[in-house]
Amino acid sequence: SYQRLYLRKKLYCRTKKEKEDLTKLMAPVIKSKEVDMLSRTALAMRSMGLCDYYTAIGQSRKAFEVSRVHLELSKNSGDKIDTTTISEYLQHLTLCVRSGIYEGFEENMKRFKEIIYTVRNNQKFMMGYERWYNCAFIYYNRLGEFAKALEFINSEKATMSRVEHDLSMKSRVSLWYFTAYNHYATRNYKAALKMIQKILNATDD
Repeated sequence: SYQRLYLRKKLYCRTKKEKEDLTKLMAPVIKSKEVDMLSRTALAMRSMGLCDYYTAIGQSRKAFEVSRVHLELSKNSGDKIDTTTISEYLQHLTLCVRSGIYEGFEENMKRFKEIIYTVRNNQKFMMGYERWYNCAFIYYNRLGEFAKALEFINSEKATMSRVEHDLSMKSRVSLWYFTAYNHYATRNYKAALKMIQKILNATDD
């Protein structure tokens, strides 16, 4: 939809006018209800649009609640696991990490891992796995659970060694940044600086 395309450009409203313009544009979606949506795809688009909208106007809690309700509806629908299922989990888990609202996070992460390991298509598996890995690693670091973050890395070494060459540069930089943060927090300053230099070298272009 036009609203969705616009929201991709408007990640955060910096002025009152931007907020008013965005709210006016999103009015039909804001007034809609889940029962108004005639398909699962329409329901998913509504959820993504509202989450982006509430995030853009600084209402992370509302964005979280919209995403949480949508994910619960999906869980209870009994639909088969497909690309939409992966997208629904990714939307919610990413929103949790961005907002710092982690209610039900570990349970959803566990279920999402089970889901992605049923995926046979390599591209879809990679899409799910790299975001799942990033979300988990960032989660532990943001909670200050640095030892758990390192335990997590060690537990996923075997899988990561097989897929790391396929990770997007964005995911790599994110992982390197939080690895540097982890080293700094545990007073391994030399390793932290080494990782920061790795980021600078990779993004120098």
